[in-house]
Amino acid sequence: MCCIRQPGGSMKNVICIFIVSLILVGCNENKLLDSGQTLEERNFEELSIEEISLEGVDRLSIGGTFQEVIRTQDEYDQLIYERFQKPLDDYCNSWFPEIRQELEQQHPELSPEEIQQILNQRCITRTPVFKGLENVKHPEFDFSKYTLLGQDAHASGCRKPDYDISLTSYSHGIQYEFYVLITQYGLCSMAIDRNLWIIAPRIPEESEVVFEKEYLRIEQ
Repeated sequence: MCCIRQPGGSMKNVICIFIVSLILVGCNENKLLDSGQTLEERNFEELSIEEISLEGVDRLSIGGTFQEVIRTQDEYDQLIYERFQKPLDDYCNSWFPEIRQELEQQHPELSPEEIQQILNQRCITRTPVFKGLENVKHPEFDFSKYTLLGQDAHASGCRKPDYDISLTSYSHGIQYEFYVLITQYGLCSMAIDRNLWIIAPRIPEESEVVFEKEYLRIEQ
């Protein structure tokens, strides 16, 4: 566009300059988008995270697919119940009904919850895969400051895989991506189950969390 200065035409010049500026901004914006860089990618931040272990949960609920975003204590308590306490109760009641019956006969003063607790302790000591869970303590978190994220990261191969984990915030916190790159070694069919848990700076309730997994296999 060309603007010609005319006597008394200062307002027209201002309008022309404004229009040209809009065109240039639009051209620059299109250039960025055409290069494959989106607006969201220009507003991203990789966040500081800490990988943690939920031993009790992972021992009782390993395998299968899952994705978890835990923002509150109530949600965390529900996670512990669904992925630790209930599977333990169900297993012990199924495999050791005689112990429960004996406890109920010998200790009628005990509540069902107390009976279950004693049963679980005896069940754990008699089940080799549960060894070490007698006094398991679940980690505590301040959910006013942090959010707990989890996803499965099962793999295969001839040895333990490597895991590269990241959490990225896009568009000033509108969306978060929990990403894991799983590097597998060899063509062995050995299954390697793993749950990945990270603690991250608090993610607002209105923000979306996207889970992404990518696999890389190195033949040996």
